[in-house]
Amino acid sequence: MRSEASGDFVSAIRSYEKAAQISHSANLHGNLANLYFKMEDYGRSILNYRKALFLDPSNRDFSANLAFASEIAGIETNNQLTNGYFGSGSHFFWAIFAPTIFWCGLLVFAFLFFRRWVFVRFPWLAILWIATCVFSIWAMKTSRANQFLLSREIIALADMTKDQNQSGEIALRRFAGANSSSNTTVKAGESLFLDENQDGTLKSHESQSGEHWYLLRTRDSRKKGWVVENEIGWIVRQPN
Repeated sequence: MRSEASGDFVSAIRSYEKAAQISHSANLHGNLANLYFKMEDYGRSILNYRKALFLDPSNRDFSANLAFASEIAGIETNNQLTNGYFGSGSHFFWAIFAPTIFWCGLLVFAFLFFRRWVFVRFPWLAILWIATCVFSIWAMKTSRANQFLLSREIIALADMTKDQNQSGEIALRRFAGANSSSNTTVKAGESLFLDENQDGTLKSHESQSGEHWYLLRTRDSRKKGWVVENEIGWIVRQPN
């Protein structure tokens, strides 16, 4: 892109953001993340690296760049969801593996039973099968829980309309309103999770001025508060 090559990062970001509204790709979000990093907008850089990794989980460059951007921004990564063996991306594998192991084992034992094998002579086989079934079911449930968490994970973003010399921290407010005092603050780039009502809907509020507010918390629930929509960015999709 000419604007990127000439050093006009603002125009390049604008062009990439327009493209991202039409379609998504790992390289597109990776390029956006690199540009935001050069602009020292670490929150949006981290957000786009997370989007790129969601689309291409095995990309080591994106993983390394995300770790570096998080370090520069002073973000603790223990609140971020990872896409390892039990991450959200592994749920499909475990959802197939668990029932396959169960039914295959059951068929094997049924075959051995009709062949009049004495199971007492092979206790390790039954123990291994049961242990594998329990482990795979646990992995399936864990990956499903992480999949659900990912759908509710957002990244805190600095308000682009504010003076860049101001603090890059985002206030978690006691109530849904700009005049409300803050419970605490988080840094741009930190992971937060959308809170829910008992019926599964998001805890949100629309102010008289038309601003949308969401109730958010950190993964360990130590920090909680209301944040306006333009100070957050979701990784998977915009919540309804």
